[in-house]
Amino acid sequence: MNLYILPVQRVLLEYVLKLGDMIFFPGDVSNEAIEYSNLLDDEKEKLRLIVEHNRSFFTEQLTGLPFLLLSSKYDISEINNDITIFEKILNDANRRFDYIRILECPFNRPEYTIGIPGLIDGKRRLFSINDDYSIGAYINGEEEFYLMQKGIGLDLGVTENNDTRLYRVIYSHRNDEVYNLYRRYIARHARHCRLLMRQDVLFFCFQK
Repeated sequence: MNLYILPVQRVLLEYVLKLGDMIFFPGDVSNEAIEYSNLLDDEKEKLRLIVEHNRSFFTEQLTGLPFLLLSSKYDISEINNDITIFEKILNDANRRFDYIRILECPFNRPEYTIGIPGLIDGKRRLFSINDDYSIGAYINGEEEFYLMQKGIGLDLGVTENNDTRLYRVIYSHRNDEVYNLYRRYIARHARHCRLLMRQDVLFFCFQK
C-alpha cells in the first residue's frame, strides 16, 4: 500500500485521532502523544517515522496544520494520470471527517466548521510518502471555487467528544445497499452542519 498525507485547514488539533482506517495528527505531534494514542503498535511506529523524517516540512512549510495519513493501492503516477482516482481519494478522506462534523460542529455556529482535507487556500493537494518515510512528490489538483464558510474553524485541542455507536456506523466495513444509502444521508447531514439555521438542516433531512 502507498502512503499519502493531506493537510487540513481550519482546525486546531493537539492529539492523535484515528478516523477509521486513517490517522489525523498535528504536524508538531510529540512522541509522547503518539505513544498515548489509541493507534496500533505498527501504526504508532509508522506515524513516528513519518513525523521524524518530515519535521521541517510540518513545522516550517505548512506550519500549524494537522494532517490526515491514509493509504491507497494506487501509486503517485497512477493518481497523477487519472483525475478520477485523485477525486475519489479526496472524497473518501473528506467523508472520514463526518464523525467530527456531527459531534463537534454546532448548528448555530457555522463559523466553527472544519476544513476539507487536501484543500489549501483553494488548491487541492496530495503528498506522497516515500519508502524511507519522507515526503516525495505531490499532486496539485484543480482549483476549488466553493470553499466552506469562512470563520474561526474548529478547536479539537481541548476536548474530544466520543460516541462509540456513531463511530461504528461511520467507519463500518459494510458495503450493502442499505448501509450505503444510510451512510450517504449521514454524509449529506454532515455537509449541511454549516447551514445557518438548525431548521434548515432539519428541513433538508426531512426532505430526503
